[in-house]
Amino acid sequence: MLGETTDRRLVERRLGLAEARRQGVRFEVAWPLALADALRGAFQWEADVYRAALCGTRCSWEAAYTGAPSTRLECAATELEAHAADAELDPLSHAPVV
Repeated sequence: MLGETTDRRLVERRLGLAEARRQGVRFEVAWPLALADALRGAFQWEADVYRAALCGTRCSWEAAYTGAPSTRLECAATELEAHAADAELDPLSHAPVV
């Protein structure tokens, strides 16, 4: 499902970061490589968009990489995104674990 609704480059970054994590690579090392890989071969305007999106969500990528729980804000954003995508996800299904 992720591959159907998410840009291919972001799916590839997620998979690449998951592999780096399995290999024991620290996020501080894996992130710049993933960012450079995401931008490789992109048109300048496209690279600017990807760079802004990835850098703007770096903290979330790092939290996912290290296994940190989602914040209330991230859960709320997920719910809003689900609603915007024709209620693809069940409401409040991503509530943080307390």
